[in-house]
Amino acid sequence: QDPKSTLGKVMRIGADGKAEIFSSGHRNVLAIAVQPAGNVWALEMGPLNGDELNLVERGGNYGWPVVSEGMHYDKSPIPPHKTRPEFKAPIKVWTPVISPSGALFYTGSLFPWKGDLVAGGLSSQAIIRLTLDGRTMKSEERLNMGRRMRDVAQAADGAILAVTDDKQGELLRLTPATAKT
Repeated sequence: QDPKSTLGKVMRIGADGKAEIFSSGHRNVLAIAVQPAGNVWALEMGPLNGDELNLVERGGNYGWPVVSEGMHYDKSPIPPHKTRPEFKAPIKVWTPVISPSGALFYTGSLFPWKGDLVAGGLSSQAIIRLTLDGRTMKSEERLNMGRRMRDVAQAADGAILAVTDDKQGELLRLTPATAKT
């Protein structure tokens, strides 16, 4: 919440190279994805529980560390967003957590997911697909991968590429024939 610090902020870097604070009150943004329409979405790792999906808006304050949908690691409570309406509440909260990692908006045609947000999950060991409608989340689907997913990317042919997070780190190529829910 310190306006002089860049900690907890989403920064915007202009074409001229100048950086400015775009939004504040973020705990730990692990992925940002921009919809083709221009909306910016952030997936944040919460404290103990309370991972968040936020629609990031210029000048928005998302409340950390004043409010959260999680709790401190010592299990002491943090006031929830509803107690402080001046802070922007998350669109989606995960408890238990997914431990989000990289994310993208799918633009391919190999999967019937055009426009959906696709993210990796570390503790959830999944690829998470979110269908969004404007400012709301319509649905969530998880592809159980059985290992920590560090990042996702889209190949030119529409396949999803996923990087695992373990000693044997792998690059996986997912197609409709290999992806299962």
